[in-house]
Amino acid sequence: MHTNENSITPPVTAQIAQVHKQRLELLAMPGDEALECILNARHPAALVHALPIEDFYFLINDIGIHDALPLLALASSHQWEYILDIEIWEKERLSPYAGLCWIDTLLKANPKRYLKWALENHIPLFELLLFRNIEVYLREPGFDPNDLYDDLFTVDDLFYVRFKPPPQLHSSDDENAGNVESHELILQNLMEQLAAYDYTQYQKILLEFASVIPAEVEEEAYRLRNVRLAERGFLPYYKAIGVYQPLQPEEIDPSFKKYFSKNRPSEVLPPVPGSDLKGTLKLIDASNLFVDALLTIDADHILHQLQSEFAGLCNLVAVADQKKIKHREQLQKIVTKTGAYLNIGLEYLCEDNPSSYRTDRLSRYRELIIKIPLSQIFRVGYGKVLELKWKAQKWRRDSWFENAGLPLTFWDEAWMGVLGGLLIRRPLFFDDYRTGQLYREFKEVDDIKTAEAVLNQIMGVDALFFHKALPPPPQTNTLLTWKNYLLTLWAQHFLGLDDSSLQPLSSTQLERLLAAFRSDWKKSLKTDANTRNSLWNWLVNRTHLSDDELWQHLGTLPDDLLDAVKDEYSRIAAGDIDPRYVQLFLTDSNSI
Repeated sequence: MHTNENSITPPVTAQIAQVHKQRLELLAMPGDEALECILNARHPAALVHALPIEDFYFLINDIGIHDALPLLALASSHQWEYILDIEIWEKERLSPYAGLCWIDTLLKANPKRYLKWALENHIPLFELLLFRNIEVYLREPGFDPNDLYDDLFTVDDLFYVRFKPPPQLHSSDDENAGNVESHELILQNLMEQLAAYDYTQYQKILLEFASVIPAEVEEEAYRLRNVRLAERGFLPYYKAIGVYQPLQPEEIDPSFKKYFSKNRPSEVLPPVPGSDLKGTLKLIDASNLFVDALLTIDADHILHQLQSEFAGLCNLVAVADQKKIKHREQLQKIVTKTGAYLNIGLEYLCEDNPSSYRTDRLSRYRELIIKIPLSQIFRVGYGKVLELKWKAQKWRRDSWFENAGLPLTFWDEAWMGVLGGLLIRRPLFFDDYRTGQLYREFKEVDDIKTAEAVLNQIMGVDALFFHKALPPPPQTNTLLTWKNYLLTLWAQHFLGLDDSSLQPLSSTQLERLLAAFRSDWKKSLKTDANTRNSLWNWLVNRTHLSDDELWQHLGTLPDDLLDAVKDEYSRIAAGDIDPRYVQLFLTDSNSI
């Protein structure tokens, strides 16, 4: 008798739709509420298995590993495997203690099922973890184990085990790493559980210790782990790092075109975190045109493929940055970074018509997103930041500042922040807490232009210092910056002192200088302009540059320096100034 498929399919389809709906609701809940909802569900195991592997990993970390033991007991073998692939490896090396902690966690969750799964599917890795944590001795007739060590452990008076001390603490290891007592208790429980589950297999594993070749086992386990992760978009580091290889807009193949299949069952979801692309993009903490262009796409089959592509790109960035993403806050940073450089890449690809209306630009962005691989757009955006980094590195190698052996603090706080952000391995934008962060990722082309403008100013001032007419900076305990370097030299000239070498100002000389400034500040703007002309003319005479050449180096910086002096000291009486706290001039604090 044949089963009528039509009579079975509707109820099954309805159940699938219900599980899908519940899953979407779970992903929007806080961890504690999601745990309660799953445990109270009619079919909790089906609901847990329906969660994408990455989302399940985020969920148990949000709840807390120990509180999430009921969910781990319900998890599928693939979900267990993914967790171990992420957690027990440090780059290309196996972390013995992290692996042992996760074995103990899964034993607490579901001991029989875990041992069955490990012994049937992962014996080499299981043996390697034991090999890294224990030493085995086989008792022979007339042999007294106490002749070797006092801390031997046995469950059968035949195989004696000595627990190796825990390894050094690692950043990703459990918070109890390095705790000898905890380490021994975990190992003792594991040996007892293994012997109770399958004593024959217990003996076999301990007998095979003599034949374990750790390097070969680890290499093969690492290879298989990389294969599994690659199926989920996590390529090995040496491949993922290619996402940061710069790409010029003209290097993109104009004939390339993505293919979008319309034949996709609506209930099939890609193996990536999140339920939909638009929901994932909400993790980005600032609006950009890349996100806005995506939100104008209504075709489900296109959005589905873009979701997989965008998630795969985020995975590449996470691997290249060597970040272990455990929480949604960490995922948000990766998604925000990826979206930001996609936005920058799109801006540069459309810079041939920067003045077009927003709607036209969004339409152009949408065309590029649908046509060009997102990884190439990302590389264009990141490449522009790398060009700025390389410009800073090239200048620094031959700069006056570097040859003088000066620290980055010479460029004062704001400029030092920008320069320091460009010179690190992964360049960052110096935000100076304007959005709550000292450094953040570049988000738009204006960020690159802002940083480049500061770098050009630094290069201009540095080029000015190359002129021999300016004396070298002295050895001083006072914080030396380019501002107090220039202003102090000019102050010596302004006060009629010898300015052939840089000398700190005494408290008397500082009072005379500020008294002269105050008389100008109280007069007309014309008199103040005379002071500004004095600084400009002194720079022209000392450097032997023309007005145009000096303007190319400094621009409005001389005026900005005098404005800073006015803002700092115009409201302070001359006698109330303590030279020890003066930053815009070098002072001799011993003359107080």
